[in-house]
Amino acid sequence: MFDISAAETVFIDTLFVTPITPPNKYISDFETTGDPGKATGGWQWGNYDINSFSYSTIPPLANPPSSAHSGTRMWGTSLESEYSNNADWFLVFPTVPTMVKFWHYYQSENEVDGGQILYSEDYGSTWELAHPVDGYDDSVSALSDSGFTGSSGGWVQDSVDLSSTWATNIGFLFASDSSNTDAGWYIDDAFIVNLEHRYGRIQGYVYNSDDYSGIGDATVIADDSRCESNSTGFYSLDNVVVGEYDIWAGAPGFIPNRVHTVIGKGDTIVENIALTRIAIEPTGDEHPDWYFTYGTYDTSYLTITNPTDDTIEISVDLIGDTASSVELAIVDSIDITGVSTISTPMAVGCRGKATGFDYWITSVDFVHGNRFNVQFNIDGIRTGVLYSTLPYTGFVNLPGDMAYDGQYMWQTVPESHTIYAWNPNDGSVVDSIVAPSGSGWDNPDVLVWGLAYDPVSDVFYLGDTLGQIWKIAGKSWSITGDSICKWIAFQPSGANHETIYGLAFDLRRRTLWAYGSLLYGILAELDPDCNSRNIRIISQTDIFSDYEIHSLDMSYDHKLWGVFKGVFHDTISEYKVYAIGNLPYGLYPIGVGIYPHSL
Repeated sequence: MFDISAAETVFIDTLFVTPITPPNKYISDFETTGDPGKATGGWQWGNYDINSFSYSTIPPLANPPSSAHSGTRMWGTSLESEYSNNADWFLVFPTVPTMVKFWHYYQSENEVDGGQILYSEDYGSTWELAHPVDGYDDSVSALSDSGFTGSSGGWVQDSVDLSSTWATNIGFLFASDSSNTDAGWYIDDAFIVNLEHRYGRIQGYVYNSDDYSGIGDATVIADDSRCESNSTGFYSLDNVVVGEYDIWAGAPGFIPNRVHTVIGKGDTIVENIALTRIAIEPTGDEHPDWYFTYGTYDTSYLTITNPTDDTIEISVDLIGDTASSVELAIVDSIDITGVSTISTPMAVGCRGKATGFDYWITSVDFVHGNRFNVQFNIDGIRTGVLYSTLPYTGFVNLPGDMAYDGQYMWQTVPESHTIYAWNPNDGSVVDSIVAPSGSGWDNPDVLVWGLAYDPVSDVFYLGDTLGQIWKIAGKSWSITGDSICKWIAFQPSGANHETIYGLAFDLRRRTLWAYGSLLYGILAELDPDCNSRNIRIISQTDIFSDYEIHSLDMSYDHKLWGVFKGVFHDTISEYKVYAIGNLPYGLYPIGVGIYPHSL
């Protein structure tokens, strides 16, 4: 500051004045960037030149601003032309409860088109109407509410007082009807609170109450803020909105704990959180081991004491030696010799539990064009019941694998990218799932043959001619047939791909059996809860590689049935229906029933 006395002459060459902006606010003239504004619809940020403006009428009726309020750049509903009909355009800035000021220019069809200001208290999930200090012009039919409409008469400054709200964002909404347009709405030189200064930080250590050692990989949560502690137990929740919190912390093997704190604007609060180990019997660390004897029913118990209301998450990993031997042998068969209706068997399906159980074999006669589903009873004896469910008209509807959902038999028709459900009581087609557009298995190169069904999750598994297994949504899902996951089960050999003709879901072990027929002849047990690109193989064997298996299904007595083509150890001739037995135990005991990760 300086004083000027009477009769004193003062010479000033150049005077620089630097405005001081409060640290929690920003002034933007939008000359270098449109940030932090985020726009939808026709809102544009950039250089404005009235000489480049395009009008919708000759002579022009619109009257856009001659220039930006300052500089050459600003935000506008369109910087190069009049706004469009049926506009519903939104421009959003971050803010906090305060007075927001801005310069704007508008010209729109009066009382029909216009703009209004909204604010959000939940980061844009919901919006409320904000009222400028000097009010709106009139009601606007395109907004169905009050707004700025008509002409501002030039650049004017308006302000919105959000100090009584919990505002996190401020938005500028412009709307128009289906006819007549005008210059639009333009915004420049805004004075808005900087969002980041409404935050504070909470940090500290998560430690073991027994020996005060730090606990790594602990999860710390304060409402929407979340982080993990490092190897020393240190955590830091940055950008926590000011307020009062119960901070939750938890780690595997420990009882969760909460601490209460209050954080202000710009504060850094230190909160150290103690966790107590969960009591486990038998005593030991949080990673107890059990050992099961192969081929027997063993039971081991684990007692966990939880004195809190919090959920304790438990994971069970069963570790087996995949190199150990599993006894596999052909132990049963269905005699199809002499059955005139079975020419070329293509699939076998198993229906029911221990009572009312039967088998169904699908056969195709390529010469006469017949296709039958033939019933056999629980003893493998033909009952005389057969259905021509989907008449054979050529390779385009060749039948594939079958799976039972507890009511109907489902069957693939590879060329149609469809699986059909048919009623075993009368042979009628009662339902279908067509590959949804964009699901992946609708691709013309993807032909699905193998089929399995998990009734617990209501998901189907499809095996295709590219060595892939698809996990798709069943009928109870919102998008039936949608692809949930896809795995490469069998790697290609050069340009040649494996074909998965048969799949079967094991309800006891919650595993998936698959057979690769053309390249490798590998029978594999797979983990369908694996989320990686390559599905986890639990065990596999090429003992049956001398033939193709055209279908797989699991019967109630845990036999794996398939249609075999080829010669196996001089005991199998062309096209027989056999069961592979001695599968109740596999690598892991069948008594384990942890879902979804039973392996």
